[in-house]
Amino acid sequence: MVDKTVTVAFGMGESIILTNDAPDIKGFVELINKNRASIDVKHIDVNSTVDSFDCESFKQVIADLVTDYLNEIELDREKYDAVISGISK
Repeated sequence: MVDKTVTVAFGMGESIILTNDAPDIKGFVELINKNRASIDVKHIDVNSTVDSFDCESFKQVIADLVTDYLNEIELDREKYDAVISGISK
C-alpha cells in the first residue's frame, strides 16, 4: 500500500511531508519556529499523493494556521519584553 502524503512547502526551500497515518506535527511546528522570520504565507505550496485531496483548501487552512500562530508568538514576545522591562527598572 502506498503512503498517502501531503507536502507543505514554505517557499524558502523548506518543506515537510505529512503522512496520513502519522503526521509529523512536532516537525511541522519546529519548521515554522525555525523559519518564523522568513515565512511568507503567500508562498506556501501544498501537494498530495492523493488526487482527490483538496490542496487549495488545505493550503488556506495552513496559511491561516501559520498566520495565527506567528501572531500569537509575537504577542507573547511583547508581553515577555514588557515584563522583563518592568523588572529591569
